[in-house]
Amino acid sequence: MITGFDAFGKHSTNPSQRIAEQLPEEFKIPRSNLSVEIDTLVLPTCCKQSWRLISKQLAKSDYSSLILVGLAGGRKRISLERFALNIRDYGIKDNSGHQYDGTEIYAGEPDALKTDLPLVEMRNALRKKNFPTEVSNFAGSFICNEVYYQGLRYKEKTGALNSVLFVHVPHAKDLAQTLVDAENKDFLRIKSPAARSAAAQRMMLDCVQEIAAYCSKLSSS
Repeated sequence: MITGFDAFGKHSTNPSQRIAEQLPEEFKIPRSNLSVEIDTLVLPTCCKQSWRLISKQLAKSDYSSLILVGLAGGRKRISLERFALNIRDYGIKDNSGHQYDGTEIYAGEPDALKTDLPLVEMRNALRKKNFPTEVSNFAGSFICNEVYYQGLRYKEKTGALNSVLFVHVPHAKDLAQTLVDAENKDFLRIKSPAARSAAAQRMMLDCVQEIAAYCSKLSSS
């Protein structure tokens, strides 16, 4: 399962929503006999509703992986998140008006949970395919972090998933600028800022699909 979020706060659009809406229902992994089936959800940026929708969908099928995707405004690369914190510390209200100031998501439970995916190896594999990726140790303290903690906790308590990962994506225009600054030839050839942003959005979609393939191969090995 792969999820994105709707727009929130000062952000009029959310690239993770577009990713979730544009992913194929199924694709074959090149140079293998494996294919990946994907169910997607666009989550409301709300602490009460987001995990409720995820858990309801998880109960419907035997998923191997849960890949959560969200916007990190201000970042320049695609981030693979290592940790989720047991904290609600919202700098802004969520889309339903909730706001917390340093409270635990689950009282008395671990301060942090860590994905067991090999993120450095995943990052290196993605970079070899020209995706500008990084490993991040801080997923924030808003709804992105919250559903990540809940997903990792679900895996730990039920054993129902082989892997859980949160992927933070930047705004498409910021990723496009990163690629231009890195003198990426494909992006240097694109002169229109709008066209560059569209190409960057497509790159993020392709990257998430590649992450899904990576997780699928790990599950089948």
